[in-house]
Amino acid sequence: MVTEEGDMNITKLISAARSIVSAIAGGGVVPAVIEAGKSLIGFIDDVKSTVQETDQEQRQAHSDALYAA
Repeated sequence: MVTEEGDMNITKLISAARSIVSAIAGGGVVPAVIEAGKSLIGFIDDVKSTVQETDQEQRQAHSDALYAA
């Protein structure tokens, strides 16, 4: 199931990739690639946080289920 947050992260990734391609095609490689790289780093951090939150929620649910049994 794709969440709204997941859709937003995918949109950020696609935007960063387009920026890199446009920069290379237009010859303004360095500044645009740096900005796109920052965007990708932000995207990766967002995904990492989401994965960590989901993992913690799943661990808690599993723990709660064990105690309830």
